[in-house]
Amino acid sequence: MSKKFSVQLKMKSHMMGDEQVQKSLSIIKNAIEKIYQEEASTLSFEELYRNSYTLSINKHGRRLYKEISESIKRCISCYISLLIDGTLESDFMKKFIELWNKHDTALKMVRDINMYLDRNFVVKEKQKDIYTMGHILFKKYILREENVYQKFRNFLLSRINEERNGEKIERDFLRGAIKILIELGFGSNNVYKRDFEKYFLEESHQFYHNEASQKITTHTASEYLACVQKRLDEEQERCLDFLIEETKKPLLKKVLNPMIEEHCQSIINKQDSGLGTMIRLSHYQNIHLMFKIFSQVPKARQLFEKFLVERVNEDCDQIISDGKISQSPKEFIEKCIETKQKYNIIITQSCEKDNEINLAVKNAFENCLTRFPQSSLYLAKYADLKMRKEIKTLKDDEISTLFDKILEIFRLLTEKDEFEGFYRNNLSRRLLTNTTINEEAEKMMISKLKVECGFQYTSKLETMMKDMTISDNLNQQFKHSPISDNIGIGFKIKVLTSGNWSNESQKTLCTIPKELSIAINNFTDFYMKNHSGRILTWKLNLGSADIIGKFEERNYEFNVSCYQMAILMLFNTAEKLSVEQIKSLTNITPEYEFKRHVLSMIKVKILLKNSKEFDLKDEDLLKVNDKFKNRLHRLKVPLLNQKDNLENEKKEVIPKVEDDRRHLIEATIVRVMKARKRCDHISLTSEVMRILSSIFSPTALMIKQKIEGLIEKDYMFRDQDDRKIYIYKA
Repeated sequence: MSKKFSVQLKMKSHMMGDEQVQKSLSIIKNAIEKIYQEEASTLSFEELYRNSYTLSINKHGRRLYKEISESIKRCISCYISLLIDGTLESDFMKKFIELWNKHDTALKMVRDINMYLDRNFVVKEKQKDIYTMGHILFKKYILREENVYQKFRNFLLSRINEERNGEKIERDFLRGAIKILIELGFGSNNVYKRDFEKYFLEESHQFYHNEASQKITTHTASEYLACVQKRLDEEQERCLDFLIEETKKPLLKKVLNPMIEEHCQSIINKQDSGLGTMIRLSHYQNIHLMFKIFSQVPKARQLFEKFLVERVNEDCDQIISDGKISQSPKEFIEKCIETKQKYNIIITQSCEKDNEINLAVKNAFENCLTRFPQSSLYLAKYADLKMRKEIKTLKDDEISTLFDKILEIFRLLTEKDEFEGFYRNNLSRRLLTNTTINEEAEKMMISKLKVECGFQYTSKLETMMKDMTISDNLNQQFKHSPISDNIGIGFKIKVLTSGNWSNESQKTLCTIPKELSIAINNFTDFYMKNHSGRILTWKLNLGSADIIGKFEERNYEFNVSCYQMAILMLFNTAEKLSVEQIKSLTNITPEYEFKRHVLSMIKVKILLKNSKEFDLKDEDLLKVNDKFKNRLHRLKVPLLNQKDNLENEKKEVIPKVEDDRRHLIEATIVRVMKARKRCDHISLTSEVMRILSSIFSPTALMIKQKIEGLIEKDYMFRDQDDRKIYIYKA
């Protein structure tokens, strides 16, 4: 069995008499004086440590600690005269740093001698360790001595101001001085902040206030901003070099407040160089500099954003108020695209894609387009023009870029369903009159709209394109069927799905010419055999025809509307006909359509009228112009534009859009209630508004009316206990 032994050693401390204590204290006091006199080489550190140790273990630590403190205080007291008397201002900081280094070195030696005191007495009595205590004495009796303190602070402030004024200074002394202040904080920056930063920031504010007052009147906006940025860079570099990181934020504020916050409105509004001029001249780098600086000052940033929004409103109002531009869809939309792209560059390049500014500018554009009631119509017309003509010369990537520009304006429309109605109207016209140049481009545009607003938004447009494909197949099948052999004319039809095409509900009449009747009857029989149960309604107002006219000089081929074809075919059996007779024989209604088609042929001189007045009267006689001449063999007879054509189109489309809205609101309410089963009025209204906001902005009244209608139709009912709550009826 192993045994365990423990050994305990006890050290006897010899009691020290007063004489021995005084002797040991005197030895340590004299040693401290010699250390500060840089005569430490003559001392025995082993003996000094033993004396300090003996005093400490014999419970004389308090007397020893006090003696050390008083000795250090006596030794550094001579520093004041060395710094004040006979020291040039330029040499002050050099001398101060030398004395600090001397004190710091001596203090470390004193600390080493009294290491046992630090580890025992200081810890138990919760006193400052000797090294810290020595620095506290230096701070109290040297740094904060009135004359020394004033010279120390003034030296730092004056040197920094000299550097700000372009003079070259020795930064080593600044680094050394700041380092002393930080070390005297013992882990905190309180001394640095109290004895330097406070006065430094006050001095900086005054300096930049004076500079701003001088330069705001003599510099252009861009020059002034460049000066401010230079100052900000200098101060940031100063913080990195010898100041502390915590000074950076308040210091930059002292630059920005007097130079920017107090003058931001003046900078923005500076004549011939302010923000307005920068925008007008596309000085994007200068705008970026202004944004970069102004973003650091909340007040300045708000003014910058406010001015940008006001400028958008001014530019848009100028477009709207310009009579020439506002009357032309092409010029209006191109000007809107140009303006929007200009502000896009400002947002992406100058404003670093700032979300708040981007949203503010976007809302400003939306409000401007909302104020112009023709926006949706004009954008649809612009797209129609590009599709019918200009897209022909563009490459695929250029077409995609063009569509992206159109969609950029499209996104700003609050009533996107109106645009869809007008766009569908124009697409219908292009497809039915064969003026679509690029079918793939049509599909690309529809696809982009689908991405923006969803499949439901483009469902009718996609159905129209599908109808064209199906019609092509039907024509091929009819052409190769025996039933088409005896029609005697070239015949191509387009079968349209009801409910998707424009003008399909327009009430028009026309007596079908007998030459066309056989083809129509044969195709109807062919179609019904393959699609029983369907009804074909023939819409001659949407069709066109190619007919050959025999004149004295030569034969011409005309591309005309079906109405014009019916009118011209009458002159195969009559030399002259009155307007009243033509009306009776063709039954073309409404009357304005009849006049439009006849006057178009009179204008190109295919028909001649006995009177010189342009308008038609029932008694006017018409005949074919046998002497008709034209350099072209094949020509299209253009229809006269109706007066206020855009207004007529708007009157035609808007009622349909409003009707679709009513159905859409009802469907959305039902969808929400079906999902939630139970919902209060405010939540239901808000959710319906949110869902429909991507297409149009329904009012609370519209939603309320539809809710009442759905209650009457028994889709939902009110809670008996709370009338504001609706319950879905499954």
